[in-house]
Amino acid sequence: MIKDEKTVIIGAGLAGLSCGYELTKLGLPVTIYEANDSIGGLSRTLWYNTPEGKFGSDFGGHRFLTREKQIEQFFFNVIGNENVEKRQRSSHILLKGKYFDYPIKPFSALLKMPIWLTIKAGFTYWYAFFRYWFARRNSEDNFEDWVKHRFGSTLYNLFFRDYTQKTWGINPRKISSVWAAERIKATNFFVMIKNSLFRPDPKSKIAMTLYKQFYYPKNGIQMLSDNMAKFIRNNNQEIFTNARLLKIEINNEVINRLEFETGDSIDNFNTLVSSIPLPTLIDAMGEIVPKNIQKAAKNLQYRDLILIGFMLDKPEAIKDSWIYFPEDRHYFVRISEPSKYGSGMCPKGKTSIVTEITCSMGDSKWEMSNDELKKQVRDQLIDLDFFSEKEIIGSFVERITHAYPLFDVDFEKNLSMVLSFLSQIQNLELIGRTGTFQYLNMDIVLLHGLSCARKIAGLTEKSATMISHDSQWVG
Repeated sequence: MIKDEKTVIIGAGLAGLSCGYELTKLGLPVTIYEANDSIGGLSRTLWYNTPEGKFGSDFGGHRFLTREKQIEQFFFNVIGNENVEKRQRSSHILLKGKYFDYPIKPFSALLKMPIWLTIKAGFTYWYAFFRYWFARRNSEDNFEDWVKHRFGSTLYNLFFRDYTQKTWGINPRKISSVWAAERIKATNFFVMIKNSLFRPDPKSKIAMTLYKQFYYPKNGIQMLSDNMAKFIRNNNQEIFTNARLLKIEINNEVINRLEFETGDSIDNFNTLVSSIPLPTLIDAMGEIVPKNIQKAAKNLQYRDLILIGFMLDKPEAIKDSWIYFPEDRHYFVRISEPSKYGSGMCPKGKTSIVTEITCSMGDSKWEMSNDELKKQVRDQLIDLDFFSEKEIIGSFVERITHAYPLFDVDFEKNLSMVLSFLSQIQNLELIGRTGTFQYLNMDIVLLHGLSCARKIAGLTEKSATMISHDSQWVG
């Protein structure tokens, strides 16, 4: 029997909306509150009007692929088969003036290097291989040691060190080895050779990183959020925007009242589902949270993002879906071309380039003016010969907070303390990338939302927060 309970969801990103969608589908009452003026969270599509037509840009490059059939079916059902396009993925990394396959395929990368560097990389790889597998060194609690033990110092210095520091803003020795283990799947030389030369096995764990095809809504990833929200509202459930959470009242380990910056409050609910950043959630609970938990939450850091885009009077700017830039001489870490994702993202015969700058709120890049950001990025893109100044139709700058959880070497300790405290609250569920402090792809985020709704309804006892990349849904 389905439990007849009312749920409040904080955050209208993919996690919150998928949870609300499933609860609505099960006939249960739900209300969603979103701090921003629009829904979608990190999976938003922004549209810009120009004399040449409308151009769309997601909050960074998105692609949908999954091994879980129920999530794939959910994706198609929500968007509609006619609105989903299958795309070929192509991505490279620009390093020392040469383009290498990305994700890195060390074996094929070696073939592009000068012979002396190839020999050095091969020697340091085999030295690391025998030292790790036979000496069984255990000291690898940080990103640098983890990668060096598996790829050698030369490949690490070439392909991993600078990009990692540029993306995360801290020395790789201060980044947890968990991040390396999560994102770098090929740890065996023979596996690397196989995946450099052949199509990866769809059942292998690294296939989701290397697979060449993905699905995408033709008019941007926002279609997924919009269609879920439409279903929720059409079934008489409410979604409020511009509703930032201010205070959470807790009595006897139960949340019984919420207050918002608008002055509104709510107390007639059974379960609170949170997809907002953990530090924000803890802060809203106030002094009931012990000081050591407050400190641990503040130490859970997120990386922020700036998007700078240029709409172009040309049909194509780059050959790839996206390109990575590890060197500091480039202002951005990645560029993408939205028209490579969905056919409706640009007017016919036009295209656009979107660049991504990772930073932290308040640093020099975040505080830089829009005009200066555009100039810096525009000049570098022109130098790379992606377009000319006369081909620019328009441009934009967007700032995004809490884009990525930052896995520093202390994150596990801090996260464990915060989750242990929150687990004592009887009517609280955590879901999503920011809500659980996990680097999750959108299929796992959707799975969080759906499984959380089923748990609330009494259809399963499985905790949504336990579904992560360590499970069968690795992606």
